[in-house]
Parts: sequence; C-alpha cells; structure tokens
Amino acid sequence: MQANHEMIINTPPALTMSWLKAGGVSVKDFRIAAGAACREERPQEVMTLAASPFSADFFGGAGEDLARALLTAETGVRAYRLPAGSRAGEAHRLFIELKDKAVGRWDYVLEKDSELVLVMDICSEEAGLAALLTRIRLEAGARLTLVQLHRHGAGFRLINDLALSLEEGALCRLIRLDLNAGPLYEGCKAQLEGATSAFESQLAYRLEKGQKLDMNYEIIHQGPRSRSDIKAAGVLARGAEKIFRGTIDLRRGCTGAEGTEMEDVLLMDDTVRNRTLPVILCTEEDVSGNHGATIGRLDESLLFYLESRGMEREAIYDMMARARMEHVIRMIPDEKTLQRLFPELQEEQHD
Repeated sequence: MQANHEMIINTPPALTMSWLKAGGVSVKDFRIAAGAACREERPQEVMTLAASPFSADFFGGAGEDLARALLTAETGVRAYRLPAGSRAGEAHRLFIELKDKAVGRWDYVLEKDSELVLVMDICSEEAGLAALLTRIRLEAGARLTLVQLHRHGAGFRLINDLALSLEEGALCRLIRLDLNAGPLYEGCKAQLEGATSAFESQLAYRLEKGQKLDMNYEIIHQGPRSRSDIKAAGVLARGAEKIFRGTIDLRRGCTGAEGTEMEDVLLMDDTVRNRTLPVILCTEEDVSGNHGATIGRLDESLLFYLESRGMEREAIYDMMARARMEHVIRMIPDEKTLQRLFPELQEEQHD
C-alpha cells in the first residue's frame, strides 16, 4: 500500500477574496491500494497505447500534488489514440467502479480531424476515498464530447481531475452531471493553445443532506480567437455546500479570444452554503472576458401561484431541480447511455 503526504488540491491560480476561505482543499492520509475497476465498450476506431504519451507536467485543475501521486503509481493506467481523420461510430463507454484507495488514469490523444464521444460512468462503494485523472490532447481540428456521470455513494469521497490541451481548431464539449453523489472534488484545466480552439462545458448538480461539491476550473487562452464557455446550474438543499472556482486566463498572444462563465444556483433553504469565485486574468488587450451568476431562492410570487394551484412546496422545488438536471441530461449525445440511465426521458421524447 502506498501512502502519500497531505495533498492540497483545487487551488486557483490567483488567490482572491481570501475571506471566503476557498483557496484550496486539504486531503489527508491519501493512500493508493489498487487501480480502479473499469469495464469498457470501445469502438474499433479507438486504439490502445502501450504507454502514456504525456509528460508529468500535464495535469488538471486539481493540481500538481494529485498528479504527482497518481503519475507515480503503477496501477490504473490506460492510454488510447484515435487516428487522424477517424470518426468513431459509437461512443467509447467506460464503466468505472471505485473502491476505497482506488486510483484511475486515462490518457487520450485525438489525432488531427478525428471525432469521439467519451462517456465515463462513475460508481462506487458507500464509503471510501478514490482519485481519477483524465488527460486528453486534441490535435488540430479534432472534436471531443466528454460526458462524466458521478453516481458514487453518498459517503464516498472522489477526486476527479481533467487536463485538456487543444491545438488549432480543436473543440472539446464537457458534460458533467453530479447525480446525488457523495463529497466530490472536481478539477479541470483546459489549455487552448491553437488558434480558434474552443472549450464548452455544461455542469449540473443537485446536492442535499449535507453533500459537498468543490470545483476548480482553469481555462487558459493562448491561441488567437480561442473561445471558452462554462455554464453551471445546480440546486442546494438541506445543509449542502458548494464551491465553484472559475478562472479564465487570457494570456498575451490570444488576440480576439473570448471567455465566458455563467452560474445559476437555486438555494432551497437557509441551511445551505454556496461560494462562487469567478476570476478573469488578462495580459492581452483585444479580448473579451465575461462572468456572471444568478444565485437565490425561488420567487415568492411564483411559489404562491403554484401552491395556490395545489402543489406542495417540496414538489415545487423538486420540479425546479429536475428541470435544471434534465436540461443538461438531454445534451448527452449517446442514445445507449440515455436509455440505460434515463429511460423516462427516452419515453417522453417518443410520446
């Protein structure tokens, strides 16, 4: 069994608003016992690699401490490539089952003008701590839709990190759904290196009963006319806690780049805690950076109207929460995943 020193994860690149105490998270007694169990449905176009194609300095928003621990582990390493010009006919589906002290690493190279849908369905035992790191490089013109579904146990702590590198004209669409998951620490760092490269993300979560979600997103614009768009929508209830750190870094040379981050948070009661830290860093003049957040409870007049029509307040909140989740769920471009996890939505679409 491998032991690791205390890790600090999800530290934003610029420490601001220190009074919020959201500069990072300490993870103590992190240990590695085995690789994460993973069953896959792999399309024939996706090829395996004997070793990782990446260096140790390629890591995600969770940070260097986590990367060092996972990259030195000898377990849980899987590497793939999609040849140039290939378009996978089916999604590459990973069914990941986590146990305590498990780790997993997935490395992908999407070569020039290739296209892939990657679905990571993450489940776990009821208690424990595990960590995952996914590293992806998109060469010129490559297109990726990455879907991550968090369904781990309510008492299970998961660190899930993502590192992306995009060359000229590459596009990554990220869909992350937190489906009643336990304590979750999400990291994401996207490096938009090439001209017109683009990163789009849709995040949805519903937290209750003291659940915690801690996110750190860092989007680095280096290529001219690169574009990023981060959208997050969630619901907090019954003592839940959420932190969202979103940094758009517009660096010198990314002329004409545009970065946007928007969050919509519904607070169901007075027991929840929400912290949103949007940051825009800029060393280039001809760029656009935007951020905004809508945070609050349902309008009292709307509540009164719906209650006057016979709806209980709990049912009203449930309806609103479900609407936020379903809006993102319907964006999943894989029919098999929708049929398996959300059959009720499939029935509605065919009515």
